[in-house]
Amino acid sequence: MNTQSDKCGIGRCQPKSLQYCATIACFTGIYSLSSLTTSTLSIYISSQITTLEKQFGFNSSQSGFLLSCNDIGFLLLTLFVSYRATTAHIPLALGISTVLYGFAGILCSFAYFLMPSQGSRTETTNRTSFEQTDSLQLCNLMNLSSYDADQCESEAPKAVGTATTFTPFAMVIIAIGMILQGIGKSPRTPYVSYYVDENVEKRKTSMYLGIIITVGIFGPALAFALGAVFSNIYVTLEDVTITTRDPRWIGAWWLGFLIFGIISIVISLPLFCFPKHFQSNKEVIKTEPKENVKFLSHMKGFISTVLRLFRNGCFTFSILGSCLQMFFVSGMISFMPKFLETQFTIPTWHANLLMGGLNICSASLGTFIGGFIVYKFRMTPYACMKLALILTATTSFAPLIGFFVGCDNPEIIGYNTKSNVNLTTCIEDCNCNKDTYFPVCGSDNRNYFSYCQAGCMEHNLDGYAECKCIGEGATATPGLCKPDCDMLYVYISLVFVFALSQTIALMPEYIFVMRCVDDKDKAMALAFRSLLATVLGWFPGPVIVGKVVDTCCRLWNSSCGGTGACALYDLVDFRYRRHALDLGVKLVATVFSFLAFMCARNRQDLKQKPVSKLEKTIIPEVEELMEKSTDDEHIHGHRKLINGHSA
Repeated sequence: MNTQSDKCGIGRCQPKSLQYCATIACFTGIYSLSSLTTSTLSIYISSQITTLEKQFGFNSSQSGFLLSCNDIGFLLLTLFVSYRATTAHIPLALGISTVLYGFAGILCSFAYFLMPSQGSRTETTNRTSFEQTDSLQLCNLMNLSSYDADQCESEAPKAVGTATTFTPFAMVIIAIGMILQGIGKSPRTPYVSYYVDENVEKRKTSMYLGIIITVGIFGPALAFALGAVFSNIYVTLEDVTITTRDPRWIGAWWLGFLIFGIISIVISLPLFCFPKHFQSNKEVIKTEPKENVKFLSHMKGFISTVLRLFRNGCFTFSILGSCLQMFFVSGMISFMPKFLETQFTIPTWHANLLMGGLNICSASLGTFIGGFIVYKFRMTPYACMKLALILTATTSFAPLIGFFVGCDNPEIIGYNTKSNVNLTTCIEDCNCNKDTYFPVCGSDNRNYFSYCQAGCMEHNLDGYAECKCIGEGATATPGLCKPDCDMLYVYISLVFVFALSQTIALMPEYIFVMRCVDDKDKAMALAFRSLLATVLGWFPGPVIVGKVVDTCCRLWNSSCGGTGACALYDLVDFRYRRHALDLGVKLVATVFSFLAFMCARNRQDLKQKPVSKLEKTIIPEVEELMEKSTDDEHIHGHRKLINGHSA
C-alpha cells in the first residue's frame, strides 16, 4: 500500500515502470473492474431468490429481509467513513472494501456446504427422497398417500420448499454475509466520487464517473446471466431425471457466491498500489489531515455540515426523489425474476437471462448516454435537473401498462377447475393427499394439482405413466403446462423502454446533487445521498415488496418445521398489487423532483456551465485585456474631448 508518496507502488517498492499507471484513467479502469465484481456479488442473490426459497423453505418476506441485510451493514458505517473522505487514503480504503466483499460472498456459500446431508449428499440419499415423495403421491387404491401426523422432520418426507430445523441457521449465515457486503459498500460511492472529482477537471467528472457507473451496472447484468447458468446446473442422479420445469429443481446457487468472492479478492490487489493523490493534481487535493483536532470539534463540524445540507432545498428534494426511485429499483431487481417466473410460467434460468439482458441493454446503455449528454453539451446543474425531471415524469405512468400486460391464472384440475363426474370419481379412488401440491402437465395439455390426482400409477424417466384419470395410456410431466399467453416479450420490451429512459436520468441527477452544494460539503452530500437512498429506498424496498408478494400466495409449502416457500400465486392479484405499489412510488418521486427543479430556478450559480482549467487560465487574461482596452478607449476619448475644447 502507498500511504505517503504520490507514486504508484507498495511501501518503498515504487518501480519506475509502474508510474505509467499513476493516472486517473488507469485508476478508473482498475476500479471499474472492482465495481463490476462487487456489484455482481450484491445483486447475485436477487437472481437466486426462488432457488433459495426452495432450498431452505424461505418465504418472500424472509427473502426480502436477506436482501435488506446488505443495507443494514451499509448503514452501520456510511456516515463515519464518508465524513473522513477528505483525509482518508481512498484507494487503500477501496481495496479493503473489495476484499471484504469477496470474503462475504464466500461466507454466503457456506449455507449450502453446512446444510445437513447437502454438502456431501449421495445419489442414494437423493434417490430415496424422490422415491418417498413419489410413493406418497402416486395413485394407489390402498391409501398409501397418507402418513402418520406424528412423523416429523427426519421421518416424514419433505416437499421442496418446506421449512426445516436448518432454515434459521441458513438465514443467519446468509444474513451475516450480506451485512459484511454492506459494510464493504459503505465507502465506495462517496470515496470514488470525491477522488475522481478532485483529480480531474470539473467538466470531465461526469465522463469518468459515467464510465465507472456504466461498468458497475454491467454487474447486475452479469449476476443475472450467471444466475441463469448456475440455475441450470443440477446434480444428475441415477434413475432420476428432472427438468428445469420440475418443481423439485434446485440450481447450484452457491457457485456464484464462491466464484465471485474469490475473483473480488484478486481484483482488489491493484487498488492498494495507487497513491493518495496524483502529482499533477496535488494542488487541488484537500485531503491533508488537520493536526490536534479534538473529537468535539469534529462533532461540531459534522452537525453544522448536516444542518447546512438540509437547509438546501435543491439537495433535500432531489435526494428524497432519488430515495423513492431507489425503492422502486430495489423492489424490481429483487423480485422481478420471481414475477417473470410466476406470471409467465418460465423456469428460473430463463427469468435470469431476461433480467441480465435488460440490465445490459437498458441500465448500462442508459447510464452511459446520460453521462455522455452531460459531458458533450456541458450541461449546467439546472439543465441536468430539468432533464432528470422530464425523464422521471415520463416514466412515472409506466406501471399503469403493467396492469394489462400479463397472463391469467392457470386452470388446475383438482384446485380451481370443475371436472366431470367420471374424473372426480377417478381422483377420489386414488386416495390422494389433497394438501400436497405438485403440479403436472397431462398429455391432454391440461394442468393437474398433482400426479396422484391425474391418476398416475407409475413413475419413469420421462415423468409419470398410466395416468388413468387423463385417459388410457396417458402420461404426465412435472410442472405446469406452457400457458397460451404470448405477453412475455411484450412486457419485457415495455420494461426495457422505460428502464432506459429512467437510467438516462441517473447521471444528470447525480451531477446536480454534487453541484448544488458547496465544495466543502460535497463528500458529505454524497454520503447522505447514499445513506437516505438506503434508509428510504434500498432497505425497505425488498422487505415491503416481499410482504406484498406473500399476500398474493394461495398455496404454501408447509411441514413440521413451519410454513415454507409459496407454491402457487394468484397471478392477477400479483400483477395488480405489484404495479399499484410501483405507480404510487413513482408519482411521489416525480413530485419531489419537481420541487427540486423549482428550487434550482432561483439559483444563478446552478445555471453556469462548468469551465475547464484552460478556460480558467485564459478567461481572466481576456477580461484583463478587455479592461485595459476599455480604459485606453476612455483615456483616448477624454483626450479628444479636451483637444476639441481647446480648439
